[in-house]
Amino acid sequence: MNIIQPYLEARKMCEQINKSGKDGSRSSKRTDVLNKSVKKYLQQYFKEKDGYTIHLEQQISCSFGTTFKVDVLIKKHGKLFFIAHLKAIQSNYNKNRNNYGGVPISETSRIYDHTKTPENLHSVWIDWVPNQVPNYNKKKEIVSIETTRPANLDNAEKRINNSLKSHDSSICYVKIRFDYKHKSNTAENIKGHEKLEKYLEGIVW
Repeated sequence: MNIIQPYLEARKMCEQINKSGKDGSRSSKRTDVLNKSVKKYLQQYFKEKDGYTIHLEQQISCSFGTTFKVDVLIKKHGKLFFIAHLKAIQSNYNKNRNNYGGVPISETSRIYDHTKTPENLHSVWIDWVPNQVPNYNKKKEIVSIETTRPANLDNAEKRINNSLKSHDSSICYVKIRFDYKHKSNTAENIKGHEKLEKYLEGIVW
């Protein structure tokens, strides 16, 4: 299974919900499909026989004094080991690009600035960002097609990882880029998966 499959399965569910007259992009069913599919993908790396257990939509405590929900949480021999945060983009991206860039950095702080965060904790943020997406108006009509411009988080990632080395922890910001074909619900020219695969292999093996 490859990392583009969860996105395609989530888009398929979204279309089914849209056809029923509801807004699929806001449906928890779409999110459930995405999370469950990513769980299957991660099972290739985090195997039960090696002591890993994978949990979906779990609350964790954070440095703000509250809790927040993470999409995927993995324990190793019962101890928190890995967290995955997922975002599947469908439309209207560029006007929110700074928010999409800022959220991973803020969530990193919420996790790793907590005094009770364990050692040897790894986290990944996976954003599926098509190279082009439609822009919709309030009537759900397509008004334009835009070329997406994700914020570059490389410097932030490097700085944070340097500070986490002493805790045997790490983070990774991944952008899966591709050409999405709406009619066939397929993806071409997929990039970014190599970074994710290298990161996962590095923390597991």
